[in-house]
Amino acid sequence: MQKGKSLVELAQEITRISQEKKDYIAPTTKMFMNGGRLHINDAGDFEIGNVAHQQLADRLQIPKKYYDRMRTEEPSLLDTNVNTWFSKKPERRMVRTLDNTARAFLSDRYLPMDNDMVANGALPVLMENGNIQIKSSQITEKKLYIQAVTPAIQGEVKRGEPIQAGVVISNSEVGCGRLLVENLLYFLACSNGMIGSMSLGKNHIGRRITQDEFDLNEYFTSETVMADNHAFMLKIRDTVKGALDRTIFDREIQKLQLAAENRIPAGVISNTVEEVTKMFSLTISEGENVLSRLIEGGDLTQYGLAGAITNLANDIDDYDRVIDLERLGGTVVNLNRSEWNTITQVAA
Repeated sequence: MQKGKSLVELAQEITRISQEKKDYIAPTTKMFMNGGRLHINDAGDFEIGNVAHQQLADRLQIPKKYYDRMRTEEPSLLDTNVNTWFSKKPERRMVRTLDNTARAFLSDRYLPMDNDMVANGALPVLMENGNIQIKSSQITEKKLYIQAVTPAIQGEVKRGEPIQAGVVISNSEVGCGRLLVENLLYFLACSNGMIGSMSLGKNHIGRRITQDEFDLNEYFTSETVMADNHAFMLKIRDTVKGALDRTIFDREIQKLQLAAENRIPAGVISNTVEEVTKMFSLTISEGENVLSRLIEGGDLTQYGLAGAITNLANDIDDYDRVIDLERLGGTVVNLNRSEWNTITQVAA
């Protein structure tokens, strides 16, 4: 599990973003790209972040490979492409900005549930429990992550290898995923994190904002957004508590124990990893690394394969991908006997 930021560093960055961010809603007829920067009438010019570039390409149906080639080789041609489609297919969009950079290009129905709001809902629950340890936290270009565990709730699948209960909270302010609260299993012996099957999610979709409901220079105050989402924040608190519940944790341990009984048939170890690689869109390099860790660990079972995947996450620099792999480990564990048999039979 990657360490990331300390809780103090995380809180400081959440506060800074909350104070510096600005959102604008405007028709694309009042926007244009110039020299790779996005101009919004009455708001100004902004650099464009990687996420916003991807969203512009997707929304304007410009193949990303071609978009990126224009961006690096012919910026004026990219300006022309973007501006042409802005005018030919006009629509209102929300542009989220931070540090004079357009960080997201979103629907005007996008519902902000921002990181300061999530922290206000979740952190008090974590902090009121003296046994909670923040194991990892980070804010990437795409998402916020908080991973916390409690030594007060633990169990074993293998003797002498304790597993602790925990929770993962993730959120995207830029349209790269739902607000999610998920239960976490933390393996002390190897510092692996595995995301379990219990979760609460909420999409960032609200009603379309009418023209007289927003000022271009300040779309919604944080107080308004907080009021609209207060009920969901209470659900976040309840779900965080639930993720740290002994009954739910014991249920997850039982799933791990069942997975530990499902062996990979002799002679198809490599092929089984190859099938999982294809099924869950691992890269070839990731698949090779998983196979190496599986064999090195010596646990040639469904449980061992899930552990090899989460162990790989410990050595990945991309924090977003770390969480993907921790979640994938949980997905593999939660394959039922029939699904697991299908994978191994295809591998054979």
